[in-house]
Amino acid sequence: MKNHDRFLVVTGFIFSQLYERLPWRISINFEDICNVFVTREDNDVMPWQEIFCATIKWLTDEGYISSDWENSNNLCVNLKLTRISLRSLLAFTKMDEPMLVGDVLVEAADSGNLEALRIYGRAALMASSWPNY
Repeated sequence: MKNHDRFLVVTGFIFSQLYERLPWRISINFEDICNVFVTREDNDVMPWQEIFCATIKWLTDEGYISSDWENSNNLCVNLKLTRISLRSLLAFTKMDEPMLVGDVLVEAADSGNLEALRIYGRAALMASSWPNY
């Protein structure tokens, strides 16, 4: 899997966790969740760990989430969605039976569906830039 695909999977997963626990802030430790990303086909933990750290930083820098980062042990504390990301997670999908993007991401995370996390993580990032939404 390419780095940009891993970035989208991690983004989708982070959004799913924050959306599912609204309005509370949460903490995420990479070691506790790495089993979601590491598969038989893609079993190298290191790229996932690096992408996880870089994704949290990017999402924070770009205003999608707010967080306090403790890089020494790959722990992100006090994560929460910002208005920008919440707006995109409340967008409807264009599926036969429309669902909220956030709900689709939660289902994908619960089932370990990396492809759905990638697709709807991307959709969430794109939806935040849609006008009049």
